[in-house]
Amino acid sequence: MKKRILMIDDDLDFLEQRQAWLELEDPDFEVTTVSTLEGGRRLMREEYFHVITVDLGMSKAEAGGDTTGLLLVHDPEFAHLVKIVLTGPHNDVRLSRPAMLQREDGGLPPAVDYLLKSQGPEAMRDAIDRAIRRDCKIDTAMTVEWPSRGYAADLVGMLEPAAPDEGLFRRGEELSDVLRKAFLGYDRVRVVGRRWQHGARAALDVKAWRGGITHGRLVIVGLRDNVLAHIDAYRRLMPERAPRGHAQLIHYDYPLRTLRYAGAVFELPNARIDDVRSLPHFYADSGPNDVRECIRGLVAEGLKPWGQYPQLLGTADHADQRLRQQAGLPDDSPERLRQRIQDVGQVAERHNEATLSLADGRLTICPLKGAEQEAPDPAAWLAQAGPQAFSRPLSAGESCGAPHADTILVARGHRSWLTDYGRIGHGPLLSTVAALEAVVLFELHTFDSLDDFSHAYRDLLRHDDLAQPLGAPSATVRKPFAAIQQMRELAAKADYGGDMEAYHRALFYHAARRLLDMPDEELHDDPRRGLCLCLGLGLLAEQLTAPANPVDRSGGFVANPQTKQMWVEGRLISPTPRARDFLLYLWQKRDEFCPNATIVEGCRGYRYAAENVHNWAKEARQALGPAADRYLVSDRGGYTLYPAGRPGAPPGR
Repeated sequence: MKKRILMIDDDLDFLEQRQAWLELEDPDFEVTTVSTLEGGRRLMREEYFHVITVDLGMSKAEAGGDTTGLLLVHDPEFAHLVKIVLTGPHNDVRLSRPAMLQREDGGLPPAVDYLLKSQGPEAMRDAIDRAIRRDCKIDTAMTVEWPSRGYAADLVGMLEPAAPDEGLFRRGEELSDVLRKAFLGYDRVRVVGRRWQHGARAALDVKAWRGGITHGRLVIVGLRDNVLAHIDAYRRLMPERAPRGHAQLIHYDYPLRTLRYAGAVFELPNARIDDVRSLPHFYADSGPNDVRECIRGLVAEGLKPWGQYPQLLGTADHADQRLRQQAGLPDDSPERLRQRIQDVGQVAERHNEATLSLADGRLTICPLKGAEQEAPDPAAWLAQAGPQAFSRPLSAGESCGAPHADTILVARGHRSWLTDYGRIGHGPLLSTVAALEAVVLFELHTFDSLDDFSHAYRDLLRHDDLAQPLGAPSATVRKPFAAIQQMRELAAKADYGGDMEAYHRALFYHAARRLLDMPDEELHDDPRRGLCLCLGLGLLAEQLTAPANPVDRSGGFVANPQTKQMWVEGRLISPTPRARDFLLYLWQKRDEFCPNATIVEGCRGYRYAAENVHNWAKEARQALGPAADRYLVSDRGGYTLYPAGRPGAPPGR
């Protein structure tokens, strides 16, 4: 590894001689020299050095016997840097003693060592090596292996897109130092690859060897302030022992401020890092039942609040503002969302996928193949004021907000772990579930066409209760519907509060955030996904602005043809799709006898034989429960639905 040294001295001959000797003696030494204190301060602020040597006698002694070199050593701005002081033959050695005093807070002393210039270059070399190992906590002998020679530089380019190309390799060496600090005491470290990367933070799959034993770790690296905020939030809000479903922080080290990067080491309890894969890969390779079980564990463990006493949010407008904040929507979101929707339309038109327009408060999408889709303008809806009231207050507690899908790792047996804590905090718990639903619909699942998405999403939006089971309208959407039903049921059971309007609002905000954050490369590769997001936002806006249509559910059998919901004696029921159509048709003809042939024609056209009505009725009776015979009567090759109960039937039968 390169040992980066800054030497501050006004003796130019001394600087030249020591620099030449050190770099010749050890090619790993990279020595920078400066002859003024002002220049030294500038470099200490801007560059990364392992050790700084400072000549105490760079000016005449000032009042109290101090010198400008000593003032620099004691400057609080540079208290985090490892410094060695040098004294010449005419300097009082006693001046170096205050610089060696240990700080009360246990931090670095102003100087970790002092040398006489007359001691020679060998003593300086040994003192520098000792300071790097003891005070920088970096093992210079440790080998850090990257997947390829330019891997670290490429990673820097992703973490810092604005970084100059000529500095990428040098900054990549700083990432190697982060790993040396993180795995101090290990024999060897090898970076297997990158698990995920979002903005200025990435997760590396790392193997480390110590004493012949291999350890698999997940290391979060990134820009210093970003990672330190990540660690601070984790330590402040997460219990000392991470709950199930969360990665466990096992090591972190606050780095030198001149080091651009920081790192935190995590492990996955009871799992090997080799055996896990990201949620998108798991979703693509698994069936509906496996996905449902994975989502169950994720919601019940990873997204479950770890605080014992969730708090109730106040008024609806305050709760709605918290939902927006949880999704990370800035104040200028309506303008940015409108521009982003127009960007999606331009890309889709260039790819001959569809045309999109926003005019007169309406969003219109005309796909190349399929029916025209129309909905309210999502940006216009987002600019409106919040709701007057929710039917129930929302609960808030410590949670992980809206984790990205690829930061969720899944092992055999469907067990999952959250590994990114950039959005950890106190917020509406219902919002975390809505965020996961947005991930399933707009990130994990791929719809074959805009028509398929429209049909499936309209079916989802008709439900007005989180606990209501979902029936997939087609086999192609069984997987996302199974996952969404599981997460909604668990949210209802956990009583996260709020009504479907609150849930749909949270879903809108997270979908809008997803569209705003969608990388241009992803949009160009898959414009249909962008179109689905735009249409989904429009349909949500339509649902949230639709006038209320109250239904009296107090007694008997009641159906709402608009939402396709049904109640028996006040209890919401969930028939199969064909039983639902069967009951809705009889609801339109209630109290009238309907022959089987008429029912088939009204429900399914002529694709089915009349004999199939018996199976539909059987499924309808199962949904109606014990009261089925009171409301559904078969006679003479047909059926009659009596919403108030069949004539002559005693109450409760």
